[in-house]
Amino acid sequence: MFIGSIPKKLITQILGNIHLKPRVYIGCSGSFRTEHAIKNLMPDKQVYGNDVSLLSCAVGNLLTGQAMDVSFSERLEPLNLLRGDALANTACVCLAITLARFKGNNQYSKAHFAHIIRNLAEYHRVEREKLLKYTDGFAIDGFHAGDFHDQISAARENDGTVIMFAPTYKGGYENIYKFVNGCTAWPAPSYGMWDPENTESLIQQLLDDNQNFAIVSDRRMEAVEPRIMFAGSNKPIYMYANDARSSLRRDERKSQPFRYQIVDHEKINESSLVEIVLLTTQQINFLKNIYLAKGINHKAGMMNFGVLVDGMLVGAFIFSMAQFGDKIHNIYMLSDFSTTRHRKISKLIPMLATSRDVINHVNRQYVIDIKSVYTTAFTDKPVSMKYRGIYTLAKRGEGFLNYSSAVREQSPQDIFLTWYRKYAN
Repeated sequence: MFIGSIPKKLITQILGNIHLKPRVYIGCSGSFRTEHAIKNLMPDKQVYGNDVSLLSCAVGNLLTGQAMDVSFSERLEPLNLLRGDALANTACVCLAITLARFKGNNQYSKAHFAHIIRNLAEYHRVEREKLLKYTDGFAIDGFHAGDFHDQISAARENDGTVIMFAPTYKGGYENIYKFVNGCTAWPAPSYGMWDPENTESLIQQLLDDNQNFAIVSDRRMEAVEPRIMFAGSNKPIYMYANDARSSLRRDERKSQPFRYQIVDHEKINESSLVEIVLLTTQQINFLKNIYLAKGINHKAGMMNFGVLVDGMLVGAFIFSMAQFGDKIHNIYMLSDFSTTRHRKISKLIPMLATSRDVINHVNRQYVIDIKSVYTTAFTDKPVSMKYRGIYTLAKRGEGFLNYSSAVREQSPQDIFLTWYRKYAN
């Protein structure tokens, strides 16, 4: 439910390489993962959280022994019957966010929304138990609901350390929480809209002020060198600090070799049979080490699929949760690759990724309702030849192209025939 949490391994890396003052001020707490780690490893430190989102503010109040008033209207009004103490109210907020996943007007979303409402008391009980487990033995020394710049000021005034992972794209929280915020009344804090383009100037200001800080970002700054790099995905994360030991951490990806039949592209014909199979993370890592660019620590996805034609492995694709926007109806294709460069088989793989059969499997596994698939081609060219004609160009940026496709209401075999007749010869 939380957005943009710092990876646990990166938190460990940061805490092992920077000096923390007695008071630590966290900006943009999110899931309070950093606070939890500091309290576990350094219980003598005073830790103060901060955020502006409804859920984080509710949890922040819970962790400081405070209650937050909240009430619900419109489609979320039934939650009012379950309000009470701080724990009950926070559980209601958790349920509001769960219900927001099924706010759509399609039959799938309506059925799930109605099911939760019918069983609201039981769902609320489960959320309470999760929160009790989450907060057991964990408390923080203060929480500020408001702009993270206030937190920076508090750290400066109280000779403390600032640790922060600011939002990586503008307006992300506002878009994701739009439905919930529209149906919820609570003492929402005022704050300025953060533009990630200002991260470097913020870091420079902290350096100029000689402030003790650690700022985490997914951007490599032009004029400021990072002290720590965490290469746990295909997009490294950097930490900038006024005083820290240099550190590089790269997650090792375990791979599992397995037997597969190498493709003979000349044997593929109109009567060939296509099959899509699930692959484990270790198996997909094995294939990525062979067929993808070397020297890149490719990010793990949530589901991996291999594509077989007449039993021959012709490629694979990897899905991840949507990075932006509607995470219920969109899914991100993290990677797709073919095991041969012949006969435009590279087009077949992303086409098959949009098959209704494949998408239904993902929907059942994650209780979502995917309508479209999108992906990114990293190139300076005006179009990607692989996706041209099969996906729609959604956005052109500096060094990348975003492509999307609606789910194809076809079986994998039907999509294969479409590909064969249009591209294979």
